[in-house]
Amino acid sequence: MAPKSLPEALCREAWEAVVAAGTLADAARAMGVSRQTLEHRYHEGRRRFGWEDVLRPAFSAKAYEEPPRFTPPELADALEDIEAWLDRREGEFARKKAAGDARKWMEFTITENAPFALVFVGDPHGDDDGCDISLLRRHVALIEHTPGMFGVGMGDWVNAWVGRLERLYGEQATTKAQGWRFAEWILGKEFWLLMLLGNHDLWHGAGSPLRWMSRGHAVMADWQAKFQVRCGDQVWRIWAAHDFPGSSAWNRLHAPGKRAALTGHDADLFIAAHRHCFGLAEQQDEHTGKVSWLARAKGYKVADTYAANLGYGQAQDRGHSIVAVCDPATGRMTCFSDVEEAARYLTWLRRPRVRVPAVAA
Repeated sequence: MAPKSLPEALCREAWEAVVAAGTLADAARAMGVSRQTLEHRYHEGRRRFGWEDVLRPAFSAKAYEEPPRFTPPELADALEDIEAWLDRREGEFARKKAAGDARKWMEFTITENAPFALVFVGDPHGDDDGCDISLLRRHVALIEHTPGMFGVGMGDWVNAWVGRLERLYGEQATTKAQGWRFAEWILGKEFWLLMLLGNHDLWHGAGSPLRWMSRGHAVMADWQAKFQVRCGDQVWRIWAAHDFPGSSAWNRLHAPGKRAALTGHDADLFIAAHRHCFGLAEQQDEHTGKVSWLARAKGYKVADTYAANLGYGQAQDRGHSIVAVCDPATGRMTCFSDVEEAARYLTWLRRPRVRVPAVAA
């Protein structure tokens, strides 16, 4: 036998009680019936007559209407506003990119339209006991007093030992302070066009004293520089680096030669230093006819304990610096491994020239 349906009046009474109380438990207490009885009547009425469900959520909104128990402090954010940070980063990147772009084939202009020479001074290591100070001073004096000569420093100005290598100061007579004094002396010369920082120099990072000693009269670059020199109607392109990637036991010019080959001989001279050995060669590309020079400057640390312990030879007596003599009249570059020989050639090239008129037939 099917159960009897509840009268509509009972169902409506239960529904209206829930509307008034908001919950089944409160409505049951108001009517004086059990919660289960009221719940049955309420849902029966909704099922049969389609009444709206008026039950409040289990978590009453009353709890959220109560005033807060405390007020937290208002704290300033230690981090920069994200939009301001993004704007600042855009400016920083634009400045860094502009600085990098300005150093791609930067141009020097020789104002006197006459032959000139660039002396690529090999690693001095001026505070090392093995540095040939006499030869270095003679070459510096030649650059200073030979008209038309300019200097390009290839880096490693002093040993500048750091970290565990600082113990090597105990194996040389020159103190660290005296070494910086030497650096100040050589970097203060006015003949410099460009100065590179080598591995010994870069050990000190952005705080290297060399960066401050060179300010005001020459360009300083980390490790390498691509530049061109203009004189009259002629332009020579030079790629100088403390060293290029690549090595060979059979060819001291492997690294600059590799860079030349991989860049389509994009410069007239590819020159490195760093390895305390000398090499110089002129070459002409068999496909394009482009003439370029490959060079490595030996430097002035001629008595090298480290090299001796590893079995490297030290008998080379030239190539401490490499000199490129450029003639704007012909556009030709001629390189030398001897600074004194290059100075004599440059002086001869700059001599006053007497034009002899042609004799009429």
